[in-house]
Amino acid sequence: MTLMRVALAQFEATADKNRNRRLVVDLATQAAKAGARLCLFPEESMVSLPSGLAPRDTAEPLDGPFVAQLRSLAAEQRMVIAAGMHEQVGDGDRPYNTIVLIRDDGALWHTYRKLHVYDAFGYRESAYILPGDAPPVTFDLGPFRFGLINCYDVRFPELTRLLVDDQADVILVPAAWQRGPLKEDHWRTLLRARAIENTCWVLGASQAGEQCTGLTMVVDPLGIVRGQLGEERQALLVHDLDTDRVSAGRRLLPGIHQRRLRIDPTIVPHVGSEGDDPHAQQSKPSTTGHTAGG
Repeated sequence: MTLMRVALAQFEATADKNRNRRLVVDLATQAAKAGARLCLFPEESMVSLPSGLAPRDTAEPLDGPFVAQLRSLAAEQRMVIAAGMHEQVGDGDRPYNTIVLIRDDGALWHTYRKLHVYDAFGYRESAYILPGDAPPVTFDLGPFRFGLINCYDVRFPELTRLLVDDQADVILVPAAWQRGPLKEDHWRTLLRARAIENTCWVLGASQAGEQCTGLTMVVDPLGIVRGQLGEERQALLVHDLDTDRVSAGRRLLPGIHQRRLRIDPTIVPHVGSEGDDPHAQQSKPSTTGHTAGG
């Protein structure tokens, strides 16, 4: 058995970027002191906006203050950090909803621009956010290969399966999972389902607070919840992943080796919640503020 310690950070981001960055520093420092090699932060850790503001108003480029601080923090703590931001690209009206992955030497390692934007439950993230056009990434750290998706992506099982086809045995799911009828149950069920069907670890780190559920959790390759937070507005979940749970789970349940159909990795154009083009008719800002959803 080979172990690797990870940390999942849960907090409530606001429109105050400086406050959010201080919370990220505090939680990352705690994670490093706990011996974590990787700290996963939620989607939109950089900023979460009230009504009247859109992500374009506060988006930053990849060489902006938020990523610069993450790079410095990762190098100082000798720890890999993944966190969500709104990424400004050129002069576009809509930024990307991006997860940045920072290596433990401070280098920007990977970026993943959210592929499936949250056009569901009466909300239209595509009114504010430009959908990504590239598949999520995998990366190797310690004895594991990790895959990275973003919030609403967890509802699309073929995306996680593509990562597992690329040998991922841990899936990271940063989120700002919006509250609402059935939403908490969906979050728990979807994380467990992705773990069970792929016999892999699934780590879900969500924002908490007035709009988001919290419920950050670690699920093992047979779908057992090994660690979970509640609705704490600033908390850290630390857990030791072990390689034996993956290998034992796949011996017991060899489904990923028994498949007779393969996933087509072709990325198709984004389609809105009602099958129309969401870019042709932009939604008004939500009266409860911009929330990435789920």
